[in-house]
Amino acid sequence: MEEKLFFVLYYLKNYPTYDVMGMHFGFNRSSAFKRVQEYMKVLELSLKRSKSLPADSLKTLRKVIGDEKLVIIDGTEQRKNRPKNKENQKEYYSGKKNTIR
Repeated sequence: MEEKLFFVLYYLKNYPTYDVMGMHFGFNRSSAFKRVQEYMKVLELSLKRSKSLPADSLKTLRKVIGDEKLVIIDGTEQRKNRPKNKENQKEYYSGKKNTIR
């Protein structure tokens, strides 16, 4: 069970291809795909049963948090496709400069 948990958590942390997963864990790409799908379902059901599943909305999060004074959220920035129109783009602009340009 610990190995299965490690396998799915490794996948979620790194998002390698199924070829890489198979190479690291000793099976082929299709087996890696099937195992990721299966273990993800088991992980989700386990987290749901233990009431540890992350909130899917702000409303749900507020119910879970209750009267907590300090909440730490670990998140990463994700790409967002912005509209082509410059006026509509302003809503999505984060204020950060891209150093590549």
